[in-house]
Amino acid sequence: MTVPRQKLLQETLDFTDSDLKANRSGKLSQYQKDWLRELERPKLSWLSIGAIVGIIALVLPLLINNLFDAGIVIVMIGFIPFMLLLGLSAIKWLEEMILFSLDISRGEVESDTGIIWLSDKSHNKQDDEYYLHIGVDGDLLHIDRATYDILQNKMALTVYYTPRTKIIVAVERLDADTSKLILKDELKYLDYAEAQLKVKHK
Repeated sequence: MTVPRQKLLQETLDFTDSDLKANRSGKLSQYQKDWLRELERPKLSWLSIGAIVGIIALVLPLLINNLFDAGIVIVMIGFIPFMLLLGLSAIKWLEEMILFSLDISRGEVESDTGIIWLSDKSHNKQDDEYYLHIGVDGDLLHIDRATYDILQNKMALTVYYTPRTKIIVAVERLDADTSKLILKDELKYLDYAEAQLKVKHK
């Protein structure tokens, strides 16, 4: 039976009972694979634009030098830092593409169960810096504003996500009794850790 509010989580994160069934067995559903491919396309578009800008930046100094007889060394000094930044961005994009491709092709899903802690690192309404931390030593995962708005601190969840890109594909709310047990254990651990920290700094 679906736990109350679970349906709202499914609607917000766009997954179904069928997707959740696949995730419980450690696999992406076909729908989730297609969804990840859609996320990948804008990144590929930006990579293409970056490549075009890089070619223009490489050719433009030569054209300027031929047309205006300007010193090529002076012109290149302005473009070298730009090219370095562009190269670093391209490497980062390429790394993300490889990780996306591996997550999609292998279709694996990881999961963590525990009490969640939310953090808002946005400086204004246009930012999208919302994060979900699972348990006392779990992963820190990026979430969007809609997901942030419906979740609550100290809510007990099983979170399913891609192992390399750390993208949440589904969440499963635990029943009240299980939530209380997990919260009790984790708060006990946090109290112990805080006490140890105080002893260490005495």
